[in-house]
Amino acid sequence: MEKKGKKIKLKKQFNDILFNLYKQGHGLPKHKNEHNSTPLIHSDKTHETYQANCRRFAKFCYEQGVKYDMNEAFKLIPAYGRKLESEGKSAWTVYTAICAIAKAYGVSTESLGYKPPKRERASIKRSRYATEMDKHFSVENNKNLITFCNALDFAGVK
Repeated sequence: MEKKGKKIKLKKQFNDILFNLYKQGHGLPKHKNEHNSTPLIHSDKTHETYQANCRRFAKFCYEQGVKYDMNEAFKLIPAYGRKLESEGKSAWTVYTAICAIAKAYGVSTESLGYKPPKRERASIKRSRYATEMDKHFSVENNKNLITFCNALDFAGVK
């Protein structure tokens, strides 16, 4: 992409694309039949998350020698996904990054040439460390609550 004879860097191109999608979709309600198929960005948090993920992808592209060409960067998406997996990122994190890139390109995740790892609820961790509340939880004192949660098959309660 060029503007008045100047080449525009990938980071700026991604920022512009995502901001336009956010500007068009912000404040608009999603229709009932649209889950993630809407081409717009409706929420502030989604916009922030997608911006951050596209910035990381642009940085990866810079490291690979691609600074301006969106088409060349498109070819690097499978390598970026594999890099995230090799770094030990969770399937949820990889999927979010791939969705952000797909949204910026205006395509579905299937057409990117990379299939993210399968996401499973069992792999979700509530936090990375024991919290203060966890230290005071007594299995013996909360036996009724645990039985109730197990009866309703709530995840993470044993």
